[in-house]
Amino acid sequence: MKNKIIVLVISGLMTGSTLNSCSPSPEKKVDEAQKNLDEAKKELNQAQRDARDENFREWQKFRNESEKKIRENEAEIYEYKSKMKKADKKTDKEYCEKIDELEQKNKELRKRIEDYNEGDRSRWEEFKREFNHDMDELGHALKDLTVKNTH
Repeated sequence: MKNKIIVLVISGLMTGSTLNSCSPSPEKKVDEAQKNLDEAKKELNQAQRDARDENFREWQKFRNESEKKIRENEAEIYEYKSKMKKADKKTDKEYCEKIDELEQKNKELRKRIEDYNEGDRSRWEEFKREFNHDMDELGHALKDLTVKNTH
C-alpha cells in the first residue's frame, strides 16, 4: 500500500511538472503578446500607407481630369469672346455679360481645385460631388449660350 501511495504521489508530481513545463511561463506569454502586437502595428501602418497612396492617386486623377475640363472651358470661352469681337457692334450686352460670368465661374473652379487640401474621406467625397456638380452646370451653361446665341 505504501508503494502504491508513493507511486501515485510520484506519478502526480511527474504529471504536474509535465503539465507546467508544457504551458508557457508568464514571461513567454508577455513576449508572445508583444510580438503579436508589434506585427499588428506593422500591418496597420502598411494598410494606412496603402490607403493614403490610393487616395493620392485618386486625387491626382480627379485633379488632372478637372484641369483638362477647365482648359476646355477656357478655350470655349475664348472662342465665344473672339466671335463676339468679330460680330457687329450690336452684340448683345447680356450675351457679353453672360460670357464674363461663365469665365469667372471657370476661374473659381480652377482656384477651388488648386486650393483643395486632402482631408478625410467624407470631406473628399463631398468636395468631389460638389465640384463635379458645379463643373457640369458650367458645361451646360456654355452649351446653352451657343443655343441661345444661334436663335
